[in-house]
Amino acid sequence: MTVYVLCLAMTTLEQFACVRKANPAWQRGKLNFPGGKVLESEALEHAAHREFLEETGIDLPPHTWHEIATMHGADWRVHVMRCEHPFHDAPAGTPDEPAGIFTLDFMMQQRERFIHNVPWLAALSLDFETVGVAEVTAVYRGI
Repeated sequence: MTVYVLCLAMTTLEQFACVRKANPAWQRGKLNFPGGKVLESEALEHAAHREFLEETGIDLPPHTWHEIATMHGADWRVHVMRCEHPFHDAPAGTPDEPAGIFTLDFMMQQRERFIHNVPWLAALSLDFETVGVAEVTAVYRGI
């Protein structure tokens, strides 16, 4: 089973860091939260720290990341990690995958620009204290 982290870093103004994905091919050109594969024996918080730093250039320490949801399919699992941070600097991204900050309202109004689950994961993260850790069995058609 391949294990991933998806990093939802939220500003104090409830804005989220996203990157315009170059890979994998099914995400190309769409905005998604930073994330990637968890290395063997790597703690989820450390994977979130590493992936967020690699994709945005912003160093958010491992202890600031907390799991809010798990999504899984037949041969993969995604741990959705959340962090609140003031973002004094906008995320730089990489030359291939530029980054930016987006509000939930913008995500909802411009859904076609984002991976399909980004708006509802952002909404879930805003209500984390009420909901707790959610588990989602994902069924993807055509991917």
